Amino acid sequence: MILFQGPEGRLKSVIRKFFKNVLNKYHFKLIEKRVHSPLGAIYEYRNDVLRLRLVSDKSIVNVDVSSIHYEDFWDVGTIYLLMFLRSKGVQLDKYDVHAHNKSLVNEQEAIILESNMKAIEELYNENNYKKTIKDLNIIGTRRAEVIFGLKRPEDKDS
Repeated sequence: MILFQGPEGRLKSVIRKFFKNVLNKYHFKLIEKRVHSPLGAIYEYRNDVLRLRLVSDKSIVNVDVSSIHYEDFWDVGTIYLLMFLRSKGVQLDKYDVHAHNKSLVNEQEAIILESNMKAIEELYNENNYKKTIKDLNIIGTRRAEVIFGLKRPEDKDS
C-alpha cells in the first residue's frame, strides 16, 4: 500500500534515496528548511563552496546549485551542460538547444553531482564563479530564445 506523502515527506524520501551520500561526502549542512504544506517544501544545504537547494513542488523534486558568493541558483542539468559544452569547445551562444534540452530525473542529478562535485566546486569557487554565472546566463538566454521563439537582433536577417 502506498501512502500519500506531503511535499516534505516526498523531499525527505528523495534525499534519502538519491542525495544522502553526496550531502555527507561533500560536507553539506542543512542551513534552511521551509515547509509550505500542502504546497511545497525547500531544504537548502551548504558546504564551503556551494549551496544546494532541493525543492519539492507538486510531487516533483528539483535540485539547484549556487555559489556561496552569489544568490542565483541553476539546475544541475544546465550546469552539467555548461561543463559538457566547455569540454567540447562549443561557442555557448550557438549550441544546438534542441540536442541538449532534456530534463533530468533525481537519480541522474545525484549521479552527476557525485561524479562531478569537484569540477562543480571549481566552477563556483571564489575565482571562477563570475565567469560561470556569465556562461550560465548565456545558456539560459539561448534556451529562452529557442523555447519562446525569440530572435536575437543578429538573427533577424536569416
